[in-house]
Amino acid sequence: MEVAVIIWLLCGIGAAMIGTRKGEGCSAFVLGILLGPFGILFALLSKGNRVSCPHCRELMHKDATICPHCREHRAPEPGPDAPMRRNSVLYRLGRSLRAKGSGPTRPKSPPPSRPKTAKEQLEELREKERQKRKTDP
Repeated sequence: MEVAVIIWLLCGIGAAMIGTRKGEGCSAFVLGILLGPFGILFALLSKGNRVSCPHCRELMHKDATICPHCREHRAPEPGPDAPMRRNSVLYRLGRSLRAKGSGPTRPKSPPPSRPKTAKEQLEELREKERQKRKTDP
């Protein structure tokens, strides 16, 4: 009986040591105590507070900006001041409320003008040259 308790405590300590490297020391210890060897397995397989690098797909700390494996920069997570994504629920709700007329509206901007063709640009340049010749003696 005492041997089983010692083995379970060692499993908890081992899981805590593994979990500490992943930022989950306390929860890994609890899993190790409760599940024994399976707690160690869960601690080994857990991702922890790490995210995968978008370039090499290796796990790195969530706050790191440079991957320790491929040395590429990772884009920071958007903060609370970041603009809303177009597919977010709040963005779509605001659009639907504005469409119904119950929310703040933006002033309508004039429609975008089409770009000038090469022929129109050439005519404009010629007209400027003519105007310049008339004003110069």
